[in-house]
Amino acid sequence: APEDDDGNAASGPRQEQRRDEPMRREEPRRPAALVAAEAAIIMLDSVEACDKWQADNKSMLDGIDDDTVYNCIVKAWKARRAALAPAKVENRATSDFRADELEGAL
Repeated sequence: APEDDDGNAASGPRQEQRRDEPMRREEPRRPAALVAAEAAIIMLDSVEACDKWQADNKSMLDGIDDDTVYNCIVKAWKARRAALAPAKVENRATSDFRADELEGAL
């Protein structure tokens, strides 16, 4: 079988796209509400801003009747909020850590 440019067997004659024919989208369009919400969420710069955005957009979120869109928006919001939250670091002063217990182990 003849090969394509990448060395794989050709799947058949190529159909040339006409110049006056618009490009076809292979993937479905994403819902406008999801695109707009994700764009707004990525611009949030603090945990407080995330919480304010959620409160300000409660009616919009409650009005979404597509579970997939709603879950994607909530997931994006939670991820952004988590990324902006300070890291949780264990405070050694309040733990039961004792340096003398490690002397023999090291």
